[in-house]
Amino acid sequence: MPITHAFVSQKQDGQDESVVRPSNWNADHVIEGIVGEKGDTGDPGPKGDTGVKGDKGDKGDKGDTGDQGIQGEPGGVGDKGPTGDKGPTGDAGANGSPGDKGATGDKGPTGDKGATGDPGAGLDIHNFRHCGVTTYEAWFTSPRSGTALSGSALTAARMYAMPFICPKAITLDQIGVYVSTLSTTTARLGIYADNGNCYPGGLLLDAGTIDVTATGAKKIAINQALSANTLYWLVIVCAATPAIYCIPVAGVINVLGTSNALGTAQNAGLYVSQTYGALPGTFPGSPTMIVAAPIPAIFVRLSA
Repeated sequence: MPITHAFVSQKQDGQDESVVRPSNWNADHVIEGIVGEKGDTGDPGPKGDTGVKGDKGDKGDKGDTGDQGIQGEPGGVGDKGPTGDKGPTGDAGANGSPGDKGATGDKGPTGDKGATGDPGAGLDIHNFRHCGVTTYEAWFTSPRSGTALSGSALTAARMYAMPFICPKAITLDQIGVYVSTLSTTTARLGIYADNGNCYPGGLLLDAGTIDVTATGAKKIAINQALSANTLYWLVIVCAATPAIYCIPVAGVINVLGTSNALGTAQNAGLYVSQTYGALPGTFPGSPTMIVAAPIPAIFVRLSA
């Protein structure tokens, strides 16, 4: 443990190093020997007396007055005061005197009953078309006489339209033709409504196709209602040139008049050029009147 003198010499060392100089006096001294063990820590001394309380300091000067605060929001509207008492109801006015009831007029005399019309007045043969297949089966086509039908070849991509008069409300369940000479592919059948001027208008039924690669009756099942006192048009268009049973010129019952030439030929029906396929929604314009063979016989059967 180093030891120093309490007094520190301020003098400078001399030249003679054989004597004790001031720096030797001021330097740390080393005492060699055994250091004794550290003694026990003594008991703490008694607590000293509390010092005397100091005098209270002087009161500071009053601070400056602060800026005025922001004005608060206006208070809410107070509750509505109670409703005052209802005033008394005024006296009811006097009722007016009822007017006199008018006299009931005399009942007029009942008119005479009208005369009953003659039975069957205004009817023609078409009112009595047979329906269904009970007892016998019957098919119907455009108006014609009793002259026998004969086979005639139709032109491909040509839509033939034949008038069909409907004097009473009926339902059709079959449509068809008779193929007398076979051809290739198919033919398509359908029904058009009249446009109100004896000409086909909107499509009523595209019945589909029939196979014309073999002869015989070719039929399509349908379910088509027709209205009374209405003109319809039965149509056929072919992909090729089959021959079907047709109405002979001499067997036509004329419902479409004759041409402006006022000749011997009569208008049996009409046709237009039409690409083979689904029937158009509206019948095309610019027709040619059918005045000679072939005059297609397109048949329908009635279910009701």
